[in-house]
Amino acid sequence: MIRFIKNIEDILFWPSILAIIWIMMFVLVGQISNFPLNDDWVYSRSVEVLIHKGQFVLLDFTSATVLFQVLWGALFCMFGFSFVALHISSMVLGFIGLLTFYNIAVEICHNRKLSFYATLIMAVNPIYFSLAGTFMTDVPFTAISLLSLYFYIKALKAEAVKYFIGAAIF
Repeated sequence: MIRFIKNIEDILFWPSILAIIWIMMFVLVGQISNFPLNDDWVYSRSVEVLIHKGQFVLLDFTSATVLFQVLWGALFCMFGFSFVALHISSMVLGFIGLLTFYNIAVEICHNRKLSFYATLIMAVNPIYFSLAGTFMTDVPFTAISLLSLYFYIKALKAEAVKYFIGAAIF
């Protein structure tokens, strides 16, 4: 029983520290705003039309790969459209990407502390961090790609069809 509790603590400790750092970075920078940043107004327009009119609109400036991002953004804007909700949705996806990267590193090197430091480098990368605070497509794409890669790694190690299916879905 004590070994089981120690394993849970070991598994949750580094991701929890990562979550605290990720939240503190955004609080300290104050990047949450209710106006568009970069070109995220283009992608947010599709979310706004989906929420208000119930139809998916692909604008000329966007690509077909934005469907998941629009649905994800609409989930965060259930109670009303705002850029704050959209920016938070990207921050959440950014953190999901970080957790996935952490788990990929653990699968590869089997060292949670080293995996944490590798993930921390990704978290403080100025490009990843700044784009995680916008509704641009870069961070959602990275998170989905990492999820797919993680499932492929698991599929190759376990030789289980369920992981191949998960990888194909992402």
